[in-house]
Amino acid sequence: MTDRGVLRKICRERQDEAIVALLAERMHWPYDKAIDVYYRSKLSSQMAEGKYGIDNLSPSYLVEDLIENEPELFACVHESPPEN
Repeated sequence: MTDRGVLRKICRERQDEAIVALLAERMHWPYDKAIDVYYRSKLSSQMAEGKYGIDNLSPSYLVEDLIENEPELFACVHESPPEN
């Protein structure tokens, strides 16, 4: 991997970290729940593939976009666990 490729990978990882941290803060979730939701999202896949230049957008914008455009991820998180 070239130096440029390594830098791109590091930048993407840091952006993923920032998105997870902001999502946890915004939703008042522990990090593990935010990580789970983020990595199940279309946004995460698009970020990994470098699609649409979204990696150039701010993490705060991307979190708001995720909440707005992938509500199905948040519906399952808010469901109560089954009672035994």
